[in-house]
Amino acid sequence: MEMMDLPKATAENIKVYDELEAKLNAAAALMDTESDYEKATKNLDDALSEFMNYRNSYDWLDYTFAENGLTGLKDVTGKVLVPPIFEEIEQTYEYFDDVPFTAVMKDGKWGLVKNDGTGTMIIDPIYDYAVYGDRTGFYALEKDGKFALVNKKGEMVVPCMVDKVYEPEVNLSIIESNGKFGIIINHEKLIDPVFDHIEVEYDEPCRVVYQGKSGYLDADGKFTEKKEDAAIGAFDKEEEA
Repeated sequence: MEMMDLPKATAENIKVYDELEAKLNAAAALMDTESDYEKATKNLDDALSEFMNYRNSYDWLDYTFAENGLTGLKDVTGKVLVPPIFEEIEQTYEYFDDVPFTAVMKDGKWGLVKNDGTGTMIIDPIYDYAVYGDRTGFYALEKDGKFALVNKKGEMVVPCMVDKVYEPEVNLSIIESNGKFGIIINHEKLIDPVFDHIEVEYDEPCRVVYQGKSGYLDADGKFTEKKEDAAIGAFDKEEEA
């Protein structure tokens, strides 16, 4: 039996969604203050079930549209996110996804455009391909077989030198370039790929191999053999504060 298409969400559905999300957040907050733990847990479970059932009952995806042979993008309310001035749009997302840019093709090349309806490019279309990685949190832009990485602020964190980016561990993302490894911290700071090996474990300083020696990374991202100088690891932000 084929699944029926879900109805497209509307502005009214978004209003209800926001109300249910607020109800869920309130129920979660009560877990820290409610003396009756069993009651608080039931309230949270009920709120979560109601929220997810509603979310799963509608199609929240943005959608492409065409004018004069070119493509644009609208959200579920019909608001234009990307004007129809591009040859192709790579991906669409749900209304509540935190994805500020869209990969678009112009003159046969790929770049990134703001999702604000203006058509403003934040990364010029000079790449062979562009795509957002849900697991990595980066936009990857390919040129000549290498990737540049752009974060959600529109900052090019790594130039076009990456062969592979690995799924992050808390605040750290490992990249590979020409058989060497580097690290991106908090999707912003790059430690160049000069290491032979990097090992990351939750809540531990990362371990590296550099020029045949095992060690750690200090606060400046420099190699050190002294564990007491290790400062970079997969630490929760709350624990770093």
